[in-house]
Formats: sequence, structure tokens, C-alpha cells
Amino acid sequence: MKKITFILLSLLLVACSEMKELSMIKDVENITLCLLSAEVYNAETQQKDKEYLERREVLKTIALKGDERTSFLKEFLNENNYEVVARKCKYEPVYALLVEGKPYAFFDVEYCPTLKIIIEGKEPKYLDITTENTLKKVLDELMK
Repeated sequence: MKKITFILLSLLLVACSEMKELSMIKDVENITLCLLSAEVYNAETQQKDKEYLERREVLKTIALKGDERTSFLKEFLNENNYEVVARKCKYEPVYALLVEGKPYAFFDVEYCPTLKIIIEGKEPKYLDITTENTLKKVLDELMK
């Protein structure tokens, strides 16, 4: 029982540190949301006139300003949208979040709801997104 409690507490502490990493973007002004293609392109198949992130074509880009920025960040930083779960699904990013023009996070809110946080000079960190998350509604509104 002690071992299970220790593992659960360790997972909770890891999740809290990732939430701290997320909250760092709340004061950043230059935030861009990107919709990514489902298809993966290797270097040889990428076209020079198109933008790619995580080997996926950027289909749509939205610079988040004003109310759009506020509503997105409210849900993106909402701790209730994240959970400590070890999913066994195949993570494939659908969205990218750029901060000051650099990739900050890649995520999916439906098939395999997972967030990958990119921190320069460190290993990527992962958080599981709840299946009943409020991010999807905001993303659907922004991407329509």
C-alpha cells in the first residue's frame, strides 16, 4: 500500500511541476495557436512554401489577442483539464502553441488527449488532458 501511495504522490508532484511550466505563459503577449495536419511529412516530402511543425503541415494559424487570448488561456491553464493518468494511446498532435514565435506545446484534446510541453534545453514534459476537458469547445470556436 505504501508503494502505491508513493507512486501516486510522485505522479501528482510531477503533474504540479508541469502545471507550473504551463502557467509561465499567462503573461506572454505573443501567443499563436496552430492547427496541424493529420498527415506526417518527412523532410523529402515537405514543400518549401509551407510551414511544418512536428513534421505536420500547419493548416491554420491564429494570433491570440484580446478576448480570444483570454478565453483560450483560461481553459488551457485550467488545472481541471489535466489529470494524472498513464495513457496507452498513440499521441499525435493536432494543435501547436507558439510563444514568441517558438514552439511551446503540442497537444490533442480528443483521440489521445495529451499535452507535450517543449522547454528549451530540457526534455519534453507530458500531461494527460481529461477526456471531459473544456479546451475542445474553445478550440472549436477559434478554428471555425
